[in-house]
Parts: sequence; C-alpha cells; structure tokens
Amino acid sequence: ESSTKEEAPITPEVKEDSQPDVAVTEENVLEEELIKQEGFVEGGLPYTDIGGTKTIGFGFTKYSLDGVDGRPHWSEYWDKSGNDTGKVMSKEDAKNLLPKIKKIYTDQADSALTSDASQVHKNALTNLIYRNGIGNVKKSGVIKAFNSGDIELAQQLIKEDPNLRKSGGKVLEKNDVGYNGITKRNNSIADSLNVSNQNTKEAKEDSQPDVAVTEENTASNGVE
Repeated sequence: ESSTKEEAPITPEVKEDSQPDVAVTEENVLEEELIKQEGFVEGGLPYTDIGGTKTIGFGFTKYSLDGVDGRPHWSEYWDKSGNDTGKVMSKEDAKNLLPKIKKIYTDQADSALTSDASQVHKNALTNLIYRNGIGNVKKSGVIKAFNSGDIELAQQLIKEDPNLRKSGGKVLEKNDVGYNGITKRNNSIADSLNVSNQNTKEAKEDSQPDVAVTEENTASNGVE
C-alpha cells in the first residue's frame, strides 16, 4: 500500500424529505468504498502499484482506461514503455470518471450472476472483480457460491481463497507488502454480505410451515 495515498470517502447528500432509490444509493456506497479502498496518489500522476502495474486515479489501469464509452485511453497518461506523458488526472476528474470505469466491472458481475441477486451481492462481486480481475474471481469459486445461494461459503472464500489476494500474479502471504491491505479489503467485502445473508435466513425460516398448525388445520377440515 502506498504511503502517498490519501483516503477520503464521500458521503452522498440525501434530502430529508426525499425517498432515495435504494439501488442507486447502494451503488453510490460501492463508489465510496472503491475510493476509500483504492486511495489516490497526490499530484494525479501515474504510479506503479505494488504488483508493478501502471496505475492512475482510483486504481485505473490499461485494462479500464480503454478509450471506450467516454473513458480515456491509457496512452494519454503513459506510453508503451511505461513512461509518463506528463498528463495528470485530478481527484475530481477521477471521481467523475469512476462511474464509467465501474461499469466495466458491474457488467461483468451482472453477466456472471445467473440467479436473482441483491444490489449488495452485485456490489460485493463488482468490488472483487475490480480488484482481482474476473479470471481470479471465477477461480476462487465465489461466483458459483453466489449462484447457488450459499452466501456463507461466498464469505469464507472471499476471506480465505488465495486467488483473491494476488498482486502482480503472486499470491500475497503474511509479511508481504500489501497483504494487510488486501486482507482488510476482502474482510470488509465479506462482512458487507452479513445483512443480506441474515435476510435470506429469515426468509427461509418464514417459508417453513408451522407443523402443529398444519396438522390442526387438517384435523379441523375433517381430513383423515
């Protein structure tokens, strides 16, 4: 984790008398989390992350700066040899660009989820893909767990699977630079699923009929 990064989460303003769209609000929460977790290098110049990847803004790399759908191309900021062009990206520019960058990963998350998923599930999966890439997330088994409805397994995999704590293709272990940061991030993503998991459990409990009542109703209806 770079010591030059500053973390400044944004709190969206919501009018007291207005009823916010829950999905939109939760999407904003994801953007806040990405800003906090990725951080921002002062000065707005490109930097090399701990895995050796050229980066700018809130973790934007050549994979997300593709020059498509309003996103700038990475070549505006560095050349093929990795040399800076001198162009900077201000923090405000990065915030404005984040929704367009995020869409790459929300689209991948939506495509990967085959079952009905809450916005909380989508946010968690998008965050994982944003950090680890869709390939590593698939290898981890998290997507399969989501699609089978096993949220507890998904939480366990997010916290423990080595595919989700890589940097530069290497699995980070204790004492490696960046290990604490990615572990904290994964734990945060896994914990964000607690509310959703509790709701699922409660829904299952509510769907189980009261056996005593059912039997009483059967008897009272004259069914032998």
